[in-house]
Amino acid sequence: MKNGHSFLLILTAVFLSLFLCYQAAKGSPPIPPSGEVPSLAADTVYVDDFNRANGPLGADWVADTTMLIVSNELDNTDTSSETDDIAVYSAHSNPLGVAMMWSQSADSAGIDKGGLALRMSDTSTNSSGYYIFKNEGDNKYALWTIDNGAITTKVTTASSALPFPAGGEEFQVVIRSDGGGHHFDLYYNNQLDLTITDPYKLQGNGSILYSGIMLGGVVDNNIDEFTFVQYDDDTTPPAAISDLEAIPLSGSSIKLRWTAPGDDGASGTAGSYDVRFASFPIDDTSWSYAIKLIGESQPSGSGSKDSITVENLLPETEYYFAVKTSDGFPKNNISGLSNVVTGQTVDDVPPSQITNLTVIGAESTV
Repeated sequence: MKNGHSFLLILTAVFLSLFLCYQAAKGSPPIPPSGEVPSLAADTVYVDDFNRANGPLGADWVADTTMLIVSNELDNTDTSSETDDIAVYSAHSNPLGVAMMWSQSADSAGIDKGGLALRMSDTSTNSSGYYIFKNEGDNKYALWTIDNGAITTKVTTASSALPFPAGGEEFQVVIRSDGGGHHFDLYYNNQLDLTITDPYKLQGNGSILYSGIMLGGVVDNNIDEFTFVQYDDDTTPPAAISDLEAIPLSGSSIKLRWTAPGDDGASGTAGSYDVRFASFPIDDTSWSYAIKLIGESQPSGSGSKDSITVENLLPETEYYFAVKTSDGFPKNNISGLSNVVTGQTVDDVPPSQITNLTVIGAESTV
């Protein structure tokens, strides 16, 4: 009986120890691999800035031999401009979102020869999945399949509403799937552009999937930073702007000014603004019919003053203005509608110059 009682105590202690370990592991985010910096904005975000010795990418990557670190950037050292070299991020799987930041020196011809490899079947350089990039010639996104490490079939294209990216900018993709297909929400610099979809689910149907980068050689398209978002529990949108004001400048322009909200409520820095104007009152119902301003400035830190000038307006015309704010990639939580303001362009057109002035007589005043 004594031995049985001791065995029961030992069994209870083992069970309690295992339970406590499980709870601790359940509540703790994974530890980032060596050389990577975790973001404080989400539970599990990994950033590789490639700031290490020249040469192979290291244990967190499986890559073609031409994909190397050169001067703290990912560089395809191949002598061919074909986009056929790949680096697969092997440290983690099943991302919510993936992003890559172009080097400051990257140019449009180089950016045209690079993109993200997504929903990859494994961590080899012969992996299969999807390739997404933006074409310089027509400013369209293109979704292609990757078979055994090679770009093969164009699935679909979609016209972008944002300008073609420049060096130092970041291309970001959120990865989703449902009964309607595999969806890719495309962002530049935290601003959502559009969603591109493969309704046929031609690739990326495994339970464990990876992501990476594909680049062409010869051109200027180095990558300064790679971001992998595995899980993000951010559900708090930026606060709604409450002090929007409109300042008429000319017969064709009005300046808007407001206090920047945060990423979460009034804290941090938001991702992007959506500024809209219309000749009719704007509310939540009419918002989608208002004209969206292209090329809004990036938000400043919470509490700062931000502004933008709306141009090419009609003279002596009253307009309504409103703003929504997003926290951007990867969750795109959107604020409520700002206060709606009106502004009227001024009459800055002078009367026409008189060109037919003539003297018809003279009169003495003496």
